Amino acid sequence: MVSVILDNIATGSDRPQILASYLSLKPQDIDAALAYAAELAREGTMDLPLESQRVKFKTDESGRSGCHFT
Repeated sequence: MVSVILDNIATGSDRPQILASYLSLKPQDIDAALAYAAELAREGTMDLPLESQRVKFKTDESGRSGCHFT
């Protein structure tokens, strides 16, 4: 599951650790999970269940993007 890979990365596990922990995974599975997460982030907003807040990703005048909590 994508969430398992992302949770491991978020807690500091590196690729070799993840691959050793989940023997059915291949390196391209980690790449695919990260690409999927990046695509979700580009969609604009997402719910943060642990925070129960709404995050909006915005681009400012200089072209830099950031998040705004509402």
